[in-house]
Amino acid sequence: MPKISVIVPVYNAEKYLNRCIDSILAQTFGDFELLLVNDGSTDKSGSICDAYACQDSRVRVLHKVNGGVSSARNNGLDNAKGEWVIFVDSDDWIDSHFVKKMLAKALDENADIVMCDCYFVTKDKNVYHKMYAWGKQGAQGVSEYISTTWTAMWGSLQKRSLYVKSGYRCPLNITYCEDFHLMIRICCEAMVIAKIDEPLYYYWQQDGSIVHNQNKKTEADEQWVYLDIIRFFKERGLYNIMKRPMAWRSLKACGELLLDQNLFDRFIEINPDKKEYIFSSPTIGIKLKIMAWCLTHGLRPVTSMIVRVRNILGR
Repeated sequence: MPKISVIVPVYNAEKYLNRCIDSILAQTFGDFELLLVNDGSTDKSGSICDAYACQDSRVRVLHKVNGGVSSARNNGLDNAKGEWVIFVDSDDWIDSHFVKKMLAKALDENADIVMCDCYFVTKDKNVYHKMYAWGKQGAQGVSEYISTTWTAMWGSLQKRSLYVKSGYRCPLNITYCEDFHLMIRICCEAMVIAKIDEPLYYYWQQDGSIVHNQNKKTEADEQWVYLDIIRFFKERGLYNIMKRPMAWRSLKACGELLLDQNLFDRFIEINPDKKEYIFSSPTIGIKLKIMAWCLTHGLRPVTSMIVRVRNILGR
């Protein structure tokens, strides 16, 4: 049985797929399996995956009908055999020492999850991004993690038993923020989470990616995720610890709702406790803070007037 399962969801990634797979197969630690989950690609991605499987016995290809990245990740988890799992997106790549260093850190600190820093990569430059340092463990650590600006499935090493015991998987009803939905749950299952202060993951930022093209669907997905995470925290008795960071996140996700009078009630509905943390929030600007405070403190006409003035001025 392999020590580690590396899971790569693949969909129409022929342009970048070789770079991703080559970086994984070039690891200085070799006891792993690579699961390439071909999610119904219509380009040459499937044949590229099959070619690597013929060349390297560590590669397994799982062909499936298109169901989205959540479906592909779940399929990879269901077929993984390793003691540990790593997720890599098909347009990203990893440092040649990624697996070796992450596993060594996990064993040294008896950790259930290990995270690392990353590079945000564009065609012009690499930007070093430091992830949350996990100075605290348990619920307080998760609370501070939520307060950071970036949470993702990639860039970490996780015990597969966290998924086996909990049964947690990515939700299939959304296409955005699905990794936050799952990662927060898995972090709550972990006893110890460790961090390596090195950029071992390269995150490719495409101009056309969903992260850079917010729309009504992605906004609705993010709002649904936050409501469901709040429900999860309440069921686990953790909500009082998580109220502030969840309020900050929901304020950011709901900012556009303040600009349409027809959506005011929806803004109030999503995390009603956010009104306690409006002016402390680092996620929205002062104008939206004023509008949000007025709306959530019985001054709806003031917020409506600000919206009308903005519309008249074209801002």
